[in-house]
Amino acid sequence: MMWRMNLGDGAVITQDGDSALSYEIAAECAVESSHISPPDEILRYSRDSNLLSELASVFLDNINQEHQFTPYTSPSFLDQYPYQSIDETFLHTAILATGAAFLASRDPNMAKVGEDFAKYAEKLVFDCCRYRPTLSVIQGMCILSFRSLSIGKDHLGWMFISMAGGLCVHLRLHVLALDECAGRALKPTSPEIRTFWMFYFVDVSAITILGRNCALPWRRVNVPEFHTTLNAETADLAELSFAWQSQLWYTHAEAMDQIFAPSFEKLAMAQQIRLLVSTLEQLNTFFRSKPHQLHMNNDAPKPIVFFHLQYHMAIMIIISSFLRSFTSSNTPGINEAESNSSLLVLRSITSAASETIRLCRLYRDRYTFTMAHPIIVHHLLSAILVHLMNATSSDITLRRQSSRWLRTGMGLMDELRETWPTRVNKCIRVVRVLAQKWGAVGALPMAFAAPVEPSAQERESPRQDASYFSRLNDPAQTSVGVYDGHDATPFNGHAWQTGEMSSVSELLGAFGSLSSLPDLGWLYEGQDFDTSGS
Repeated sequence: MMWRMNLGDGAVITQDGDSALSYEIAAECAVESSHISPPDEILRYSRDSNLLSELASVFLDNINQEHQFTPYTSPSFLDQYPYQSIDETFLHTAILATGAAFLASRDPNMAKVGEDFAKYAEKLVFDCCRYRPTLSVIQGMCILSFRSLSIGKDHLGWMFISMAGGLCVHLRLHVLALDECAGRALKPTSPEIRTFWMFYFVDVSAITILGRNCALPWRRVNVPEFHTTLNAETADLAELSFAWQSQLWYTHAEAMDQIFAPSFEKLAMAQQIRLLVSTLEQLNTFFRSKPHQLHMNNDAPKPIVFFHLQYHMAIMIIISSFLRSFTSSNTPGINEAESNSSLLVLRSITSAASETIRLCRLYRDRYTFTMAHPIIVHHLLSAILVHLMNATSSDITLRRQSSRWLRTGMGLMDELRETWPTRVNKCIRVVRVLAQKWGAVGALPMAFAAPVEPSAQERESPRQDASYFSRLNDPAQTSVGVYDGHDATPFNGHAWQTGEMSSVSELLGAFGSLSSLPDLGWLYEGQDFDTSGS
């Protein structure tokens, strides 16, 4: 007898009247205490209804819709907090901690409030997994992961999203569409489908920031699309945007699975080029098929802006892999097909980076950065690194135009510092270090042109994932074509992969053969260079 044990580690075989097998999820039986005894700080905060309402409202107004974390639309879920069931208390504590994170940079008291709520949530999480492993617990873990990544605590962000992935598997959320489920009357519910795609979206955000493998690989996912939970009459724009973003990243994961396969670099260049073209065509076809509600304009609501930002991020991530591939084949005898493909790669990633900065500027002008979504920091960093790469070219036109976009992006990044200081400071430091290493400091605004020295902690840490300086100083990884700022002689070499913040994830590479491609100024044709609003 063979069957797939992919319903989670709680699946058991039982008898039913119609067949020999059916699946049930075995729940661990445990007696939950009649109430939870919160710390004194939490009890004190809970008596301040205005504080709780403010934190919940900040969460609901600024990120809940974009990520579809919960179905809540008002702070009424806080009635009886913190004397609720343990899973609900955990979820609501995570919400309050995240709401406080948006206010912490402007109110030092909120920083402490947020940390107190976060610590309380961390104390609850394992009891939740043991006694009440519910959808609320997955939601709370994803919210804590989002919060941790936003404030620069990447290790906690990765831990929480990994735990959420494990619980998704235990509750068999990743296989809701399997034939076995349909055959055994395990009908997926709308909350289950929505919770899975909410987790998947945060997982994708985490891996693009940290440069790691996803907590739950796409090949193990067999879930009805988020669209199936929408009511055509009542669905709002945020839900529609989220549904299309989820589909975008699932499509993206399929392509990346081929690109990052061990066999990819063994493929002949012609095969890699075919994969590149087919991948871009697949994404472009998807983008063109979007509903009219998601078309971009200068008055676009936030959900539309975020959908377009995610699309351009997907392009940059995919193209960066081909940068490495084409650069590693950088030889004097490059043929016409490879040269044309190199131009396609460069044009695609440059266009995506420029559009990302333009969208971030539009977001700033329309909504301000006072309560900016923290994912904008990551989008900006990715675009900035592309333009920094282009600034290493010996082509004067390309260098000048990329420098203008780079300065606009750095100006926007600096403005975000007020809301997300820790994350932004890490990003700016990475850009300055790479500009210094690549000889492109002259392309940065004067405020960021000073030399950067490694801190004592960075000198002492030998781990590559803890110190980007250790990796920057690795000659095997830093041979890169750069413009040194003094003459037009490039130093052609191989691509070097860098990434974001403390994890030094592999995201974007420097394209070492830019000097061999003539007349690169056309890369920016038709793109808006007006930086007056920056």
